Amino acid sequence: MLTKRDLNVLKLIICAGLYPHLAFSDEANYAKRPTEQVFHTKTKRFVMMHPTSVFTYKPELLNEQQIGTTPVFGQTSSKEDETLETIQEQRPKITELLCFVELMETNKPYLMNVLRVPALPGCLLFARSIDLTPDLQHVLVDGWLHLHFRNPKKSSDILVLANWLRCGWELVVDCKLRSVQHDFVFRPHNQNKNDDDDDELEESVPTMLFGTALAVPEKNIEREETKIQIASGKKELNWEQYHWNEIEFLPGAVRQIRTDWIDSVLRGGKGTFEDIGAEDVFDRLGDFLDDGGECSVERLRVLDVKKLFGYEPYKPENSQAGLRITPNLRYFVKDPVEIAQLPRLTRRRFELPDVSTWEINVEVESKESKTKETVPNKPKEIRDESSLSRVKRSSFTCLVCGMVLNVSPVEKLRHIKTCGKEF
Repeated sequence: MLTKRDLNVLKLIICAGLYPHLAFSDEANYAKRPTEQVFHTKTKRFVMMHPTSVFTYKPELLNEQQIGTTPVFGQTSSKEDETLETIQEQRPKITELLCFVELMETNKPYLMNVLRVPALPGCLLFARSIDLTPDLQHVLVDGWLHLHFRNPKKSSDILVLANWLRCGWELVVDCKLRSVQHDFVFRPHNQNKNDDDDDELEESVPTMLFGTALAVPEKNIEREETKIQIASGKKELNWEQYHWNEIEFLPGAVRQIRTDWIDSVLRGGKGTFEDIGAEDVFDRLGDFLDDGGECSVERLRVLDVKKLFGYEPYKPENSQAGLRITPNLRYFVKDPVEIAQLPRLTRRRFELPDVSTWEINVEVESKESKTKETVPNKPKEIRDESSLSRVKRSSFTCLVCGMVLNVSPVEKLRHIKTCGKEF
């Protein structure tokens, strides 16, 4: 029998394949009838639940994803104390998101095949862009969702654990794919299957599985060989220059997230990721789901950005305030001027090595070097003659000068333009 932890893990696996197909309930749904409740996605707002969905027949199932009770207006200490802020504080906080397969539009937009998923792991594990406020209490997800931790003391531990799970998940999946033998046998069409020399003529050709090339690795291949070292062959990346352990003004959680990313990606599975398996990720994922802390989700309001960060983080003059911890995670410091005043060598440690670009650059350089050695440059005259030979030419008799020329269309127009001036 599946436990609640097992069900939540299965939900996250489905969410990993459907992300970013997420939606959340409107804040005013508690005051609407079940048939009038609306939801919001990143690209479309005020979406309806499809009439055949179970949430249409039983809308009370959506109330389980909320923290707090439904407010009743007019029950404050005095009617004069009711403001927009007090009403928003009384509203139930949403802790789960709705993951859907497709968005169908007829006379109205409808959500199809909806599944409830926990908001905190669903965003932190699969989001493409995560921005952290200086106090680590607010998280901006993909520019449209706002996660708010109710317990500031747990926010640091949750962010570190979420990053570890994200790196460990990717490392385990990568190792599984690298160990899969997915080949097919190629046989010439004129070869009889019963011949004795079948083994000599059969050739294993690697295929593609869901866009991922599965190569058969060597039996004694070491795990610490990162993608960078395999691609470059001779060049190695100095990962120590990207550590943040000595930068004291950064929170300890931020430095730990950076260290975990370096150990898993740049070092290929060192530190806490050494000898990691799927069982380790599953156990820690279950702990994350059981003790995720009180965290609510809502749609990000543009007017709240300055209030959350203390300044405008996305203005060009504050671009240095966002430190790229991992390819998907940024931390914004309290004072943007503090980063600009740091020494140049310290600021270089905030740079993030682009692994994919570095691999591509190495391959391009090797190809260029090979072409320079094997293919000599052609003389300029030869290239010009070959290019001229490909142009279509025809006979042309000039009515002004009477000359018969074998020219291209461009040369014909050029001659007509200049012939009247010369003669």
